[in-house]
Amino acid sequence: LVFYYGHPAALAVNKLRVAGALTKGLCDDFDVLFETGVDEMSWDDLDTPSTRWPELQEVREYRSKARDLVLDVIRNHPALDEPISSKEATDSKFVVWSLGMICEHERIHLETSTTLMRELPIDDVSRPSYWPPDHPSVTAETSVAPVELVSVNGGSIELGKPRTHSTYSWDNEYGSRVIEARPFKASRTQVTN
Repeated sequence: LVFYYGHPAALAVNKLRVAGALTKGLCDDFDVLFETGVDEMSWDDLDTPSTRWPELQEVREYRSKARDLVLDVIRNHPALDEPISSKEATDSKFVVWSLGMICEHERIHLETSTTLMRELPIDDVSRPSYWPPDHPSVTAETSVAPVELVSVNGGSIELGKPRTHSTYSWDNEYGSRVIEARPFKASRTQVTN
């Protein structure tokens, strides 16, 4: 879990460096250690005998300093003084694009961390004392309506979006691809937990 605690901060620092908003990193060791995502690929395995994982307090301090750097860029970088024209590529203002990526990346890792914590033995998990109480709906008796499925016609679907799209996107979401979809059924309402 300590990797996922430090990783979003390292991504923020490194992306702002690449975008030109920062001239140097925050902590060379942590900027590199927490930089690369962890997955099942052996070449990407960070848990080697030579890896020194920092103490939690060190990572807290790193995250706090990274947050201060990001806030300083948001408050003071001139790239945020001018609007982005709808005719410009979304990533033409690299600092702005990087800030969007940083926010989206943090959101994704909150979900990843939550999943990892749910897999821990219950004795290793405790509720922080400063968390607010659960909403009353958590323990309320409720009935669940049956899922109603509606038919969706198949056909040609265009995926992707142009670089001039007004919202943030990951780099693999740009471009255009047309696929043929078979008819399918979908829930009439949103699926919730």
